[in-house]
Amino acid sequence: MAKTATVVPKYAWGLVVANGLIWLVIGAIFFIPLDILFGNGPLSAYSAIAMNELSASSRLVAVLLMISGLFQVGLGSVPLRMGERWAWYTYSGFPLLGVLGLYAVFLGGGELVSTAFLFVVLPSIALLLSVRSVFLRQPRV
Repeated sequence: MAKTATVVPKYAWGLVVANGLIWLVIGAIFFIPLDILFGNGPLSAYSAIAMNELSASSRLVAVLLMISGLFQVGLGSVPLRMGERWAWYTYSGFPLLGVLGLYAVFLGGGELVSTAFLFVVLPSIALLLSVRSVFLRQPRV
């Protein structure tokens, strides 16, 4: 019993850090200019003003993803690893925001499979793996 209590937190905070690193990589990909990513593909029909707006919004999404990734790496590497309850509660907001984001993607007619894994499944697994170690039963006095 004691062995599983020491192994599970390593997997949990490891998943949190890995998810944060994935968000950092995706944010770095969004910094690549759109004309390099798509070439003369679907974006070549847009005007210069529309391309400027698209690239500005792409950079904004990149910054937000990288900030969120850094936050997850910092949250998973120290406080969640130590079993802090506030870190568990803070990180539980990620799957909730992921579900709201999936709902917005669903309303827009987008595909849900890739975003569901990154925004909902990985954080939920990390939270479920860390529940027993973070919320230990306190002996009654």
